[in-house]
Amino acid sequence: MSAFDRVRRVVTVLLVAATLLVAPQVAHAGFSRTVGGSMEVSTGTVPQPNVTGTWQCSRSLAGGEGPRITITATATPSAGLAAGVPTYGWTLSATGVATVTATGPVVLLDATRVAKEDTTWTLATTLRPPGSTWTSAATVRTLTCDKNGNGGGVL
Repeated sequence: MSAFDRVRRVVTVLLVAATLLVAPQVAHAGFSRTVGGSMEVSTGTVPQPNVTGTWQCSRSLAGGEGPRITITATATPSAGLAAGVPTYGWTLSATGVATVTATGPVVLLDATRVAKEDTTWTLATTLRPPGSTWTSAATVRTLTCDKNGNGGGVL
């Protein structure tokens, strides 16, 4: 190897080392001043559905005597709901009665309690916006049928 090749290799090594030491310092970035960002966190709510319809009590003889309730109801979204078709959940329940459930904006619910006493029914309706996993608080109606099947009205 000639003297020229040795000098050339030494110079190359020195240039590479200098580049590796100087380049990061030239590329260093910094912030000249700090500004605090503002962030706001809030909770969202799903509006409760509007529920309209009628309910009627009667006396049922199927499976024993007791009050029977028939409900025809419609749910509509409250203002402030995103576009699309929401999912509705309906639950009709009373002590000593199997819970009746349904989905959809329009329902016909029918249930009978085999008892010789007044029965208080609870109708709960919830709404879930399209594409969401959130559910509204329930819109609740309390409906009472007396032991003779009297009662009814507007939801």
